[in-house]
Amino acid sequence: MKLNLGCGTDIKHGWVNIDRFPGPGVNHVQDITDPLPFDDEAVEEVLASHVLEHLAEWENVVLEIHRVLKVGGKLTIRVPYGLCLQTYHKRFFDELTLDGFIQQSQFFKSPSIEGFPVFKCLEKSVDRDYPFAWHVKRYLGLMLPLGPKAIITWRLEKVI
Repeated sequence: MKLNLGCGTDIKHGWVNIDRFPGPGVNHVQDITDPLPFDDEAVEEVLASHVLEHLAEWENVVLEIHRVLKVGGKLTIRVPYGLCLQTYHKRFFDELTLDGFIQQSQFFKSPSIEGFPVFKCLEKSVDRDYPFAWHVKRYLGLMLPLGPKAIITWRLEKVI
């Protein structure tokens, strides 16, 4: 099973699309700050794209995602980078924001941190906002260090 949290109108075929509001393609209507209605380790993949910045306590949502993800399950988080004064944005993110949830071999001798979930970071990228940035990335496969940082994406894997 794959979950698309806070999907809005970004409906993914073959996924359970979850949003606070009913709409075309939304499979399950729920506030994602409430416990997810899935068993422990029942989910293979979770996408949380442009949703966590709207939550005052997004950390609890990450803990709940960890609960439902299988070991080896993947979590993709995509949020605006840094201070983004958009309506309804409550929290801000940078490259270090998720470090408390990510296994850091130089700091930890074992793959577990008491009381915290542990993910392995498979990828962390920052997209920049400049003219044609999307095209350069899509067609040339390049991430040029031009323009202000706009979007940060983590691709994580549950390790415990």
